Amino acid sequence: DQLPTKYSVDASRTYAAGLSEGGFMSLRLGCALGDRLAAVAAVGAAMPKTMICLPSRPVPLMMINGTSDPVVPYGGGTEHNLSLQTVSVEDSAKAWGKIDRCEEKPEKSKLAAHEKGGMETKVDTYNGCQQNAQVVLYSVKGAGNTWPGGEQYEVEKAIGKTSQDVNANDVIWSFFVSRKLPAPSAGQN
Repeated sequence: DQLPTKYSVDASRTYAAGLSEGGFMSLRLGCALGDRLAAVAAVGAAMPKTMICLPSRPVPLMMINGTSDPVVPYGGGTEHNLSLQTVSVEDSAKAWGKIDRCEEKPEKSKLAAHEKGGMETKVDTYNGCQQNAQVVLYSVKGAGNTWPGGEQYEVEKAIGKTSQDVNANDVIWSFFVSRKLPAPSAGQN
């Protein structure tokens, strides 16, 4: 609400992205502020079992998760900082695909590791969604609760490994850059 009063902001191109608890926040914002956010990205987060998500419009979502995340278990379970019960990462993407009324089965592809010992990334893309939304899940094999392409911000024992094979900044921005909120319909304020 305050940023546009001080800065030149394109309100049709506002996004939310975050890692871990920030990723949970991004998911929550996507559910609650679908009319104000053009797209969201959640890194190292999954849908809480108790979260009710009824956005006012289909919200495009990108998820990036490590398959060896010690904080937010990839297969679902208890998130370790907040003791939050989550569904699996893949079920989270599928659930958001249902919310956005996408095709039931995702298109599957893979990004190879850059070098020997690197981390392969599986990409599930839910297309055919309402209002041209899309849900994309990057599953980074062997990565932890980390920002791919970023720093190893805490010891591996606590958060797992950081992949340098995918750059989260680049893939999230390429997902966000073409997303805009729909123009208001005639008669709406």
